[in-house]
Amino acid sequence: MHDQSALLGTSGTTAKTRTPYGSTGSAQTQNASATSLQPASLAPLLIGRAGPGSLEFLEPEKLRYDLTYGRFPDVHRLAMLRTNWDTSKAGMIYVSQRADESMWVIDGHHRVIMAMEKSVSTLPAYVFQGLSINQEAALYAAFGDAKRQTRLQVFRAREVAGDTLALSIHQTIRDAGFELSFTSGAQHERVLHNVDLLETLYVRFGQMHLFKVLRLIRDMFPKEPKATRGYVINATSMVLVHYPKEELVIDEMIERVREQGFLLVASQGHAIAHTRNKPEWWGLGQALVDCYNGENTPGPPRRKHRLAEWEDRVPRRTLSPTGRAAIREIRSRPGQKRKTGRHAVFTADEIAGFPD
Repeated sequence: MHDQSALLGTSGTTAKTRTPYGSTGSAQTQNASATSLQPASLAPLLIGRAGPGSLEFLEPEKLRYDLTYGRFPDVHRLAMLRTNWDTSKAGMIYVSQRADESMWVIDGHHRVIMAMEKSVSTLPAYVFQGLSINQEAALYAAFGDAKRQTRLQVFRAREVAGDTLALSIHQTIRDAGFELSFTSGAQHERVLHNVDLLETLYVRFGQMHLFKVLRLIRDMFPKEPKATRGYVINATSMVLVHYPKEELVIDEMIERVREQGFLLVASQGHAIAHTRNKPEWWGLGQALVDCYNGENTPGPPRRKHRLAEWEDRVPRRTLSPTGRAAIREIRSRPGQKRKTGRHAVFTADEIAGFPD
């Protein structure tokens, strides 16, 4: 197999510049102009295989794979295939024949690798003809919905396919000084992996809210890789939602949190969550409010301009009808297992308990 990421190239990282909290500094973020090509728009190519293509038998060695929108081979997936490989049950792969007659795998990369390892001469393939790279990426995302690719992998394919929502979310992340990682789950400074949560916040509260959340995290916890975890993003979001700018002075919040440091604030939040049997994000939100009010810090607490009690401001159910619809749409996409537990925006029981 050939690594084609260098051949096709990937989008470069936008320069990170500091902009005020009230502005993203990017016209592209506010007005995503790319043409939207949703996987659903290519449904006729999938239903009954009634698309511009044909059934062929292809040699695995002649197939190529596009890493612009595709994922790197999964070693665990390959190990499982090696254990249970049966050529007669390998099924059909999906391939795009481009203008230069080269064959590019859209779905079935791991099976192609295994066929090469097992010296299989040919594989059955449905070959699409005349697809653009954008259409290949949209098909890849559509197959991902059915075959449980990760949210990051599907998001990347949606972006390559020109999905305006994915493009706008990614540009907002860049404007805030962060980047998405599509290759590793390791934590790094200013590298995000929680694309499902980020999309939820974007749809529910808007582009500017997501930008402000990420900028506040960046300024409160500089050079702290653990600050990119989902519960930190969620807690910061809820602080900005429930304490408007008339009450919360951002610069003072940044200064006070920096004085304590991430480890101390996070440990206080963990203790609160454990003691009160609350989610991790709820405990961290309480710790941030306490820090702003001068609680659990050296010196006297604030007497004036205190924030209201966190427990009074953050009820367990805060979704509007529009928010409920947005959350359910994102969380119920086919083939995607929603994340529940302490790092989720809301638990499964909470969402199920909202009245229709």
